[in-house]
Amino acid sequence: MLRVDPSPDGLCLAGVVDLSTREALVRGLAGLPCSDGDVHLHLDDVTFVDAGGVKAFIDLAVRLGPGRTVLLHAPPEGLRRLLQSMFAVPANLSVVS
Repeated sequence: MLRVDPSPDGLCLAGVVDLSTREALVRGLAGLPCSDGDVHLHLDDVTFVDAGGVKAFIDLAVRLGPGRTVLLHAPPEGLRRLLQSMFAVPANLSVVS
């Protein structure tokens, strides 16, 4: 199960991002405004993100383009390790705390 709630600066996510919940994640990311400013994804209550979820975060960073950053707040350790090991992570996708 994945809960996707809007926040003033982006989205708050809770649960698991996997094949069964990826569509909810993609819908939430697609609904973000295309205005100026960074996008904050609060992942404090996310316990797992699969490779498809990582791709969705990367796709968002690519869609936003230069000058805007996707900030992943408190991602699960597995996501941190996966991002550190990848070569194709856009410069505007960052982990915070």
